[in-house]
Amino acid sequence: MPPAPERTSVNDDPRFQGANQTPQPEYGAQPPQPQYRSQTPQPEYGVQPPQPSYGSHPPLPSYDGQPWQPLTAPSATWQPAAPFGQPTQSFDRPKTRKGIPRWAIIAAGLAIVVVVALIVINEIANGKQVLTVKYRLIDITGVVTCEDGGSGGYDDIGPGMPVTVRDQDGKIIGSSSLPDTGEEIENHACEWTMPIEVEDAEQYAVEGGHRGAVTYSREQLEGKDWTVMMGVGG
Repeated sequence: MPPAPERTSVNDDPRFQGANQTPQPEYGAQPPQPQYRSQTPQPEYGVQPPQPSYGSHPPLPSYDGQPWQPLTAPSATWQPAAPFGQPTQSFDRPKTRKGIPRWAIIAAGLAIVVVVALIVINEIANGKQVLTVKYRLIDITGVVTCEDGGSGGYDDIGPGMPVTVRDQDGKIIGSSSLPDTGEEIENHACEWTMPIEVEDAEQYAVEGGHRGAVTYSREQLEGKDWTVMMGVGG
């Protein structure tokens, strides 16, 4: 057999000598540093770098033709202290409106409330109630006026005639009389109205003159709102 050809390295081949080979630095030598364009030089330590310039300021605005002025604090002028016991400054008291003072209005309101409360308490304590009595006289054949009253068989009915109210025991608990004025109805009738203060009772007998009494219970009067109508004639 023929002997095998001896292997050779590419570097030993004279055909590839010097082609596409990067020179290797020597052992221990510092490789060259790459160079970059437009490098900004660094300032030395302790040296203040230059400050940039921003140009000129815009003109300050003006108001009503007057140039703008910065606000300034008012200047304080030193004043010597006043002697002891005298005020350093004088202050004018505010003027008050003329009229009724507020305390007087409040006092008047409280007084009214107290008076009303006393009246209510007194009425409750006395147990009194106002009974309104309407007394009517009718005389078709005669003439009736509220100033003179009736005539003929009704001549006892007129202004001044007593009106009494009695309780269940016959005790008079309220009284009044026909007034001088009333409501005339076509010259044949008159109606007189009178308020009578009565005491608390279970029954109320109302009588005009000697014409007889009409008796009501307390519940009946409460249902009539403490107003009754009575009379004579026809």
